[in-house]
Amino acid sequence: MTKKKGYQPATKAIILARVSTEDQADNGRYSVPAQLRKQREYAQSGGRFQNTPLEIIAEYEIEESAYKGKRTKFKKALEVIKILDESVAIIFDVVDRFSRRFEELLEFDELRKDGKVELHFISQGWQGLVIHRNSTQDELSVWEDEVAFARKFSRRISGNVRRSIREKLAQGIYPGGDLTTGYLSVDGNKILDPERAPFRKKIYELYATGKYNLAQLTKIMRNAGFTTKTKRVRVNGKLVEREPKLVTISDIADMLRNSFPTGKFYYPDPDSGERRLYDNKGTYPTLISWSLFQRVQKVLDSNNSRASGYKKNNFKFRGLLYCGFCGCTMTPEEMSRSYKNKNSRQASEVYYHCTNGKATTDPNWYLEEYGTDHSGVYVAKKGKKKGQTVYACPQRWWRESEIEEEILFRFDNINYGEDVFEWFRSFLEDNYETDIAVARANIKAKRTQYTKNEDLIKAIIRSMATEEDSELKEDYRKEYEAIKSNQNELKKEITIIEESLETDTDVIVKRLTYCSNLREQYENFDIEGKQKLLKESFSDIMVMRGECRYDAKKHMLGKKGKLEKIDYIDLEFDDPFNTLEQINIDELLDHWHEENEGVYDLTKENEMEASPKP
Repeated sequence: MTKKKGYQPATKAIILARVSTEDQADNGRYSVPAQLRKQREYAQSGGRFQNTPLEIIAEYEIEESAYKGKRTKFKKALEVIKILDESVAIIFDVVDRFSRRFEELLEFDELRKDGKVELHFISQGWQGLVIHRNSTQDELSVWEDEVAFARKFSRRISGNVRRSIREKLAQGIYPGGDLTTGYLSVDGNKILDPERAPFRKKIYELYATGKYNLAQLTKIMRNAGFTTKTKRVRVNGKLVEREPKLVTISDIADMLRNSFPTGKFYYPDPDSGERRLYDNKGTYPTLISWSLFQRVQKVLDSNNSRASGYKKNNFKFRGLLYCGFCGCTMTPEEMSRSYKNKNSRQASEVYYHCTNGKATTDPNWYLEEYGTDHSGVYVAKKGKKKGQTVYACPQRWWRESEIEEEILFRFDNINYGEDVFEWFRSFLEDNYETDIAVARANIKAKRTQYTKNEDLIKAIIRSMATEEDSELKEDYRKEYEAIKSNQNELKKEITIIEESLETDTDVIVKRLTYCSNLREQYENFDIEGKQKLLKESFSDIMVMRGECRYDAKKHMLGKKGKLEKIDYIDLEFDDPFNTLEQINIDELLDHWHEENEGVYDLTKENEMEASPKP
């Protein structure tokens, strides 16, 4: 790659190494240590533009799917980039290791256009790939092809996963991964755990009597020595088992709601997403009867309601919020307050707080991450830790009403009315045809390249057959293997694109129906309707409120630096809402009139205002 005149290459670098599965984490080629080693060597060499080493200011090891909604470390990298006043080289292995989430690719590409980042894919193709603000059209074409391929590949993976889940459900096999407490897998067979199964059965029998609440039942089981397995941890690149832990209230609650021991299990339908009950068809042994399970559910439902009739599982944002400090779920709690001299009037409000889930498997996690001076440090006033210093998550409590205020504000700013919905639906239909045309052209180009490679292979084989010089023969052999490898990659890419030709726009069209006055629809829904609309609208709702130290040199929160106050809500819209919020409607309107002499009124009904939150 050649530098364009006037372009100043980055001198600082951020390394991102990612694996999306445990198999990849243990694979020598794709493992995080293997990626980091190559990326550090690349930075030390100065990359593609200069001879002096790049200064590595941050490294992020991401062991999660790039297609999942909660991408905490990606967000941290973005925060660092936006703080700096100069361009940063973001070093990845290949585009596939970077992300298959299209919105993420676009977000980094926007930073690239603004001159904030250079995207270095050190193992992409034969020579690597570097994209920056002044990249040539040929380089950008390669980048766009790789982005399109990553998107197509993710769709193919999604389809394959759904097919696999459908087949497992048809056979009565639970597709959810680890077996529930009380079951073991031995030589491929699913059997009852002789140590834990009797405890699991006992909790159903005791709770069905209605004589015990969850706290009492948990105490009984802990005193009896009932333990559950903990999640495995990675040590020196290998997953190792941790010591079992005594059951908690949440463990007992989860077990009581789980129907698996009855021979039936709930699982989302792979096509509709609707939660359905499946029979295991004898693939797992039965521990309790269905009638006992039903009696337990009645007791749970009875104990789960409040005097006001408000259900615990009907909080508006349950399961939708996560903590920006540690990535754990924010859990709701209804609290009441009495006011003196006002006829003992009581007021109730819902608050959300972090579950402090990191401390479940590692009691020192928050201490090691944020040190001894942050808003999560306090002295326990009661319980077993009375008088002791506790290190919890720095996250403060949030009122449900203030979160809802920010959501309604964001809803107001993407209200375009029915006309825009019709226009976007027409656009999607046209775009679908364009995608098909682009995919077919891409297939044609790859097949042409495949044919050219076949001719090259034949020529190389003829040369090898007549060449007597051993060194030249070895060169021919290496060239043959390289082209043959490229042929295999081309075949895979052609197959993936062919299988991904059908682009389903039904989900986006369904979401677009919400775009006509989102606030009004939200306010008219019941709790379940509100939850459904929020899940359709947002991919992430992240909150951060508290005090902790900020290291200005490393551009990250931690144990060093100045003590800073943070109060922040990050609501990340999903497609198509993120597009609706960001588009320049006047520019689109002009284009529409020029191309189609359209008469649609695409002007927002509510002008964008400053958010009430920072």
